Amino acid sequence: MSDMTVDLLLINPFLHPDLVVYPSGPGLVEGRLAPAYKQDIRAGGAAYTGKVAAQFGRSVSYLDWVGDDMFGNVTIAQLSAMGHETSGIHRYTGQHMVCVSVADSRSQGATMVATYPPDWQRSFAEISDGIQGAPSATDAYVYSWFWSFAHPDLQEAPTAELMAEIHRRHGRTVLDPNWKPDGPPPPHELAELRKSLPLVDVLLPNTRDASLLVGDHDPPEQVRRLLGLGTAAVVLTAGGTRAYWGEANDGRVYSIPTLQVDVIDTTGAGDAFGGALVGATRDLPSSVAIACATASLTTAALLGDGPLPNDSLRTQSAQLLAEMEEHR
Repeated sequence: MSDMTVDLLLINPFLHPDLVVYPSGPGLVEGRLAPAYKQDIRAGGAAYTGKVAAQFGRSVSYLDWVGDDMFGNVTIAQLSAMGHETSGIHRYTGQHMVCVSVADSRSQGATMVATYPPDWQRSFAEISDGIQGAPSATDAYVYSWFWSFAHPDLQEAPTAELMAEIHRRHGRTVLDPNWKPDGPPPPHELAELRKSLPLVDVLLPNTRDASLLVGDHDPPEQVRRLLGLGTAAVVLTAGGTRAYWGEANDGRVYSIPTLQVDVIDTTGAGDAFGGALVGATRDLPSSVAIACATASLTTAALLGDGPLPNDSLRTQSAQLLAEMEEHR
């Protein structure tokens, strides 16, 4: 653990196969089997987010909790089958959650290293050391605000301190609200979310998340209202048709379309979007264009497993960027 370095940290990213439900159809069994070209999604959406980010050259670490039950066993078996080294996952009798931290991830492989929980202090100290020892600033991608900050079992975890440390060291922090599906956040949770937003460089909701946070409005107005909550930038995905974004220091809202493709399966499109957004470049318009193209190619089973961006993706992203619109 002493030589661990952290390049991109995915926090609480749902490595839970039991939480991923796949659409029924030819070759698909709901809740059990992902299409062959999306095997990584079988370990939860974050496995696909991390894989896409790794295809863009990022070394990915996962900080997550996995049940010490049949679903946890399935998760570990599936991660192992995908090429991840799982021998470092610490499992404790009677504990229902363990941490999975992937210290070195390329397109196909990774190494599991830390526990989370039950040993908060050790796990977070080791990850903090990995952030401090990284040759360049660590970035963070929070896959769900509720499951990272508000869930009763995780409120004692120093997740906010990790985010603050990354922020202090000029890393980029991305938050996908990924709100729990039982209605609008209660006032105390919304208040806690607002308190965390100064640590967020890019807020990455879909239109449903945005509606829960700022109400039903058209996407450009949702971006403006979300910026008003205190985050530095917002990227809003709108049902696979366009992506909208704005930055607090600019005040304007822009959008670009997605690629026109023959859609086979939309499973994992949002996960691919997030992986590309955080993996590709820090220039926001360029990263949004690349993320739109990446997500579109995922739905058409055309993304592949090779290093990104390739020449085709560069060309398609540039075409999307040329179609950028400003919304006044």
